[in-house]
Amino acid sequence: MSLDLERPNTCATHQNRSYSSHKVPTTKNIATPQIQPPASGSDVQGLRLPVLKTQIGGKLHPLTTSVLPRNQKYFLDNWPFPTEESRAEFVISDIGLYTCYVFPMALNERIELTCRMNTILFLADDILDSYSTTEAGSSDFYKQFAGIILGDPNIKPSSKVEEILSANLQEIRMTGSLGNDFCNTVLDWFKICTNMKRRKLQATTNFQDYLEYRTVDSGALMEMAIMRWCINDTAGAAVLQEVLTVQQLQQVAANHLFLVNDLFSYPREKERMKEGELGAALVNAVAVIMNERDVSEEEAMRWLEGYICELEGEMEHMIQVYDGVGMEVVHKYSYHLMEMMAGNLMWSLICGRYHGRLHG
Repeated sequence: MSLDLERPNTCATHQNRSYSSHKVPTTKNIATPQIQPPASGSDVQGLRLPVLKTQIGGKLHPLTTSVLPRNQKYFLDNWPFPTEESRAEFVISDIGLYTCYVFPMALNERIELTCRMNTILFLADDILDSYSTTEAGSSDFYKQFAGIILGDPNIKPSSKVEEILSANLQEIRMTGSLGNDFCNTVLDWFKICTNMKRRKLQATTNFQDYLEYRTVDSGALMEMAIMRWCINDTAGAAVLQEVLTVQQLQQVAANHLFLVNDLFSYPREKERMKEGELGAALVNAVAVIMNERDVSEEEAMRWLEGYICELEGEMEHMIQVYDGVGMEVVHKYSYHLMEMMAGNLMWSLICGRYHGRLHG
């Protein structure tokens, strides 16, 4: 897929299109976001915010208002935040809200554990960024976390973080094959996070190489695995292994997820780099496009906005033309992927993780 820098963003013209018989509902304001950011495209402290008009709507899980305070209390009571500043940043980050936006159809009995698990992974990713390549790549480090992720009885948690990770993953594994599939995907994500080649991959200036690397590094495939678990989609898990189109749809959705996050997290990442935070690195599609195409920051962001729009059109086309085996299952799975795409964008527009520092 290629786009011209001057190509206008045309997503708004497609807002009323339906993708399949499973039409994505529009947003329901079940919970009031903590952060109300400026309009897209405006400047905050000199930093441009993205301009994104999506074709697909989003909604919140019906138990959002009851799940969020319990999730926040769980981590404030149990997570070993290293500083009061990191604890305060967690409070405004709206990580729990992310889960409620991305998985609106999660089973009621699984949404709270899903929320906890996603919060753990967000926090764990920040911790992993603080390790040096040598520390994270050591065999002992990998063996310890791999054992906890897969439930090896010979590996015992040696820290509060490991205890929390172990307890929550054990709950998920106990539910059966989809839970085990999720844990295996977590391990795949952990492998690349601790890979000695990671820093070299992070420094790529080739956009296609970046997409391949970020598909795993961003945790997008991990999110799809927990999506299948939280809605108990055994049929979707089966068709994923058998139908190439589903794998391609999943790749398009993954690209959409992490590129949206790249656009909205870019100001935060620049700020962290400027402040010299430990582990801060500008691993972001905006920087990759600037380097690869030799364009300005504004032009790179505009190019990515158009590219994300094209991804939605590509997803729509793939669903409309598919007439192979398991069509109903494929359409249903595609619907849940689109829910993730829509929810992630809605969250990115208002979350404190991306906008909190800019506001105060």
